[in-house]
Amino acid sequence: MLKQTYIKATVLLMMLCGSAPLLASDFRDASWGMSLRDILALHPGELPADRKIGYLTFDSKLANLDVKIYYRFDTDDQLSEAGYLFITEGREDAVLSDYDRLNKLLRQRYPSSALSEKRWSNQLFLDKPEDWVRAIRVGHLVIDWRHEEAGSLISHTLEGNRRNISHKLSYEAAVDDSLESVLDQL
Repeated sequence: MLKQTYIKATVLLMMLCGSAPLLASDFRDASWGMSLRDILALHPGELPADRKIGYLTFDSKLANLDVKIYYRFDTDDQLSEAGYLFITEGREDAVLSDYDRLNKLLRQRYPSSALSEKRWSNQLFLDKPEDWVRAIRVGHLVIDWRHEEAGSLISHTLEGNRRNISHKLSYEAAVDDSLESVLDQL
């Protein structure tokens, strides 16, 4: 038993220290596990819009929409999530059409299996599509599209919190399941 645990730990350590990364990236030029300094080097000459512990943002555009590109780092200063926060202030009437337009682009880029859903916490506006923006703003409706691709969990979400509408496209590092299967075989 102790020998088997030792072998599993050794294999895990070898895989973690090996040259091939466990996690893949498909967010811009960044790779999961990069440091904050590495990310800053990807944006030469650009000043961050915001820089907090574990978090970094840059102002940009995506599909002709104003966005904040964000990077989130874990406690070891390694990139674990990145994405786009769409500026919705002054554009609340357009958030559904913006979301649909971006979702169409995502489905073209990632045509394989993706999960798309509308989650209602209160069905007051369910039969009134003309009021769905209000339903999103007050938190009654969350629209979400999710896809897993090459070591990343991709999520496109539209939701509210009674005051604001949040429109976010995020890429999050996914743990490589093949590591677990290798360890389980030992």
